[in-house]
Formats: sequence, C-alpha cells, structure tokens
Amino acid sequence: MIFKQGYFKPVNVEKYVGNIDNIYYRSSYEYRFMTICDKSEKVLKWSSEPFRIPYYDEGNKKKREYVVDFWVEVLINNIIKKILIEIKPYVQTIAPIQPQKFTKKSRDRFLGEAKTFMTNGSKWKAANEYAKKLGWDFFIITEKNLNILK
Repeated sequence: MIFKQGYFKPVNVEKYVGNIDNIYYRSSYEYRFMTICDKSEKVLKWSSEPFRIPYYDEGNKKKREYVVDFWVEVLINNIIKKILIEIKPYVQTIAPIQPQKFTKKSRDRFLGEAKTFMTNGSKWKAANEYAKKLGWDFFIITEKNLNILK
C-alpha cells in the first residue's frame, strides 16, 4: 500500500455532505475512494468520517467509539441505498496466521495482529448493527474491490 495523507478537494462539491474544506484522507485507498465518490454518477451524496458509533472493544476490553470512514448515498438498479463504508487493506480483514515457530518478535507481531483483528471485528459488528437500525448497509472495502462504485 502506498502511504498517502492529506486534504481532498472535491470537484462536485454539491455531492459532499459536510465541510468541504475539511475532507481528510488517511491512506491512498481512502483517497481513491473519495475520488470515486466525487466522480461516480452512481454516488448521489457522500461524507467522510460522519458518525461516531459506540462499541465494546474485545481486543482491548473497554468501551470506545468508532468513527466509520464513509457514508454514501448511491443509486443502484434504480434504488437509492445508504451505506456505511470502512476502507481497510485486505490483510487487516482476515484472521492472522499463527507462525509455526514462535520467536519473541513473531509472537509479539502475531499477538498484535490478533488484537487488531479482534478490535476491528468489534467495530464492524457495531457499525453493521448501527446501519441495520437505520435501514442502511455496511460494507468493508479493500484494495481488492475498491472500484465497486465505478
């Protein structure tokens, strides 16, 4: 993944819900998704980091708030859908593989990845429940399906 951060300037400002001077991307994947939202005719409205969703973090054993990456309103097959979107590298969406032999370094890396995976699972469960209560959908988009709204 190419590391990229900065402020996004939409061309189609009328589609963005929120402060157009404060649209911040935290990765090249988020930048790519913002570009798709801005340019795609299927995206009617969109917003970046629009909601704080309370959740219980299983990885760290405490209550927290999750800021979902995006909210989009899209037209798909003549139906308007509202969707919460999380952008993540694919490797962070699958359970880590336990090494066959543990060294201190490999053990620490595996435990860190496992904790992150548990935390992400807690966030995504809360986001999915939040979306369902509102009649929306929740999707995790990775580099493997980043062009989903093209």
